Amino acid sequence: MFTWLFWLMIIFAVIDWTASWRGWHEVRWISKPGTLILLIAWFTQIGGWTGGLVWFGLGLFFSLLGDIFLNLPEKFFLSGIGAFLMAHVFYIAGFLQKPVTLDWKLILPLSLVGSAFFILNRRIQAGLRQHGETQLKIPVTIYATTLSLMLLSALSTLLRPDWNIQPALWASLGAALFFFSDSLLAYNRFVRRLPIADLLVMVTYHLGQILIAFGALGHVIRS
Repeated sequence: MFTWLFWLMIIFAVIDWTASWRGWHEVRWISKPGTLILLIAWFTQIGGWTGGLVWFGLGLFFSLLGDIFLNLPEKFFLSGIGAFLMAHVFYIAGFLQKPVTLDWKLILPLSLVGSAFFILNRRIQAGLRQHGETQLKIPVTIYATTLSLMLLSALSTLLRPDWNIQPALWASLGAALFFFSDSLLAYNRFVRRLPIADLLVMVTYHLGQILIAFGALGHVIRS
């Protein structure tokens, strides 16, 4: 699975992390979308977009669109959020291709994700009111809900017999990192600026996407 495209993608990711840390905005016009383009190319090279992988491929594609929109001026912010919202919807579809049986084992992940959503959404809503951005309350709530459902659907793979444990672990860790990245991004933007937040957002975002792709490929290839 570790082809030349994978390592080239890692190089681009490291360049983007460095550019984010140093504030090299011109470099990020290439490194930020370039990382996702190479991730999509590697994903296509290893597994193609056949069968259930199409949902994860679409998730990566809409993530690329989100990266592009968020590199543009502020007026494109909601377009970026919309693109990432669709990415999460496609990831949910990918994780839930087979129905989930309601089981008591789901109580723990449901409680953890629900608690994280409640705490995060409450803080961000307060930040929106404080900064006079109340027009974003509904879009942010919708996004936070969808993000939480994406994480929950990924965690459900750990409890399902149709997923082997290793791909499920990769996918779950990737979804958790993606959740952390988006949560930190929102907190940093709407609540309070944090040191090196931009760097942490990108590192966890890229690692999250890579691990989700690993999980999806491992699940389909081993099935």
